[in-house]
Amino acid sequence: MKPDSEENRADLEEPPRECLRHIARLSQKQTPLLLSWEKKRYLWFYRFYCDHENSSLPLVLGSAPGWDEGTVSEMHVLLRKWTFSHPLEALGLLTASFPDQDIREVAVQQLDNLLTDELLEYLPQLVQAVKFEWNLESPLVELLLRRSLQSIQMAHSLFW
Repeated sequence: MKPDSEENRADLEEPPRECLRHIARLSQKQTPLLLSWEKKRYLWFYRFYCDHENSSLPLVLGSAPGWDEGTVSEMHVLLRKWTFSHPLEALGLLTASFPDQDIREVAVQQLDNLLTDELLEYLPQLVQAVKFEWNLESPLVELLLRRSLQSIQMAHSLFW
């Protein structure tokens, strides 16, 4: 299913500053699990006005109303336009809440920008995220194995 064209979205009026401030306040929750249904709906409605300065991508995508084709297509549009403030922002996209393989692949691409020492700090979370992969030939598993071949410290930590 094709998403609406980008030109149609350019016609939308920018929301008032109060809406943008409200989005920034909502994003302080850090997880969509802490948002009420109304707040998720609000955040999803203004999703095209969210960016790395006033929100986080896992929060915005986690506010989506479902996983139907149209919604997933809108998620992919948002994902392509998003500018990550830091690669660790993508860590939230590797939870069980995001089964879509394209979303998970973008998250792994962002994490690949981390240095090995930084990646080591989050190795327990990444190993736990492997549980939510569909198969063992996933980008996350490939990242962990590739980095293990490059660093004996990474290999040792991953082994234990």
